[in-house]
This record gives sequence, structure tokens and C-alpha cells, in this order.
Amino acid sequence: MNFKKIIIFSLTLWLSITVIFYLLSFLPFLNKDIYFFTSVWILILIKMFFLCKWYFRNEEASTKNGIILGLSSSVIIFVLGYYISLPVLQKITEISFYQNKFYLLVIILEIFLFCFYAGFEFDRTFTKK
Repeated sequence: MNFKKIIIFSLTLWLSITVIFYLLSFLPFLNKDIYFFTSVWILILIKMFFLCKWYFRNEEASTKNGIILGLSSSVIIFVLGYYISLPVLQKITEISFYQNKFYLLVIILEIFLFCFYAGFEFDRTFTKK
């Protein structure tokens, strides 16, 4: 368990989420919330796939490590997103703050579940018998 890699994973993912959210907010054809947040979630999944591959490249892939990665990165991203990203992005993009709290929680749940599944799947895939 490498907590330095977990912090790098979390900060990279948080910065990616913030940049994706900011850039997509200026696309005029994503004016409906469901299209906008669906696009954000899909792009976050792609970014998380590559970050999980990077994390589990030198770490032992297991369900336990996936849960630890998911919980710790979810907590770090929630704190950074709630106290830094949401207030700043609300002023820039004029999207409702209370609406973003719900989507932030959904993104946090997505992060936890994807990290958990990545630990499980990479363990099954790369385990040598």
C-alpha cells in the first residue's frame, strides 16, 4: 500500500474532473444537465481506467487494495471538490451549487465503485497461477 501513489492518484483525478467540468460547461450543445453530466461521467471513467492501470502497475492488485484506493481517493476528492471546485466552478459556470452537490456525490460513488472493480478485475487478470 503506497499512500504517496494514492495521493497522486487522487490529486490527478480531482484536477482532471475539475478541468473536464470546466471545459464542457462552455459547449453549447450540452445545455441540458443530463447530457452535460453524462459526458462528464464518461470522460471521468476513461481517465480513471488509465489512472487505475497506472496505480496497479507496481502495486498488488486485489479487492482489498481496490477498496482502500477507492475509499481514500473518494474522501480526498470529496474534500477538494466540495471546498475548492464547487464554489469556484459555481461562479464561473453559473450552474446551481446545490445541484452540483448531488452530482459530486454521484461522482464520488463512481470513483469508489470503479476503483473497487479495478482492484478485483486486475487481480483476476494479472494473477499468475
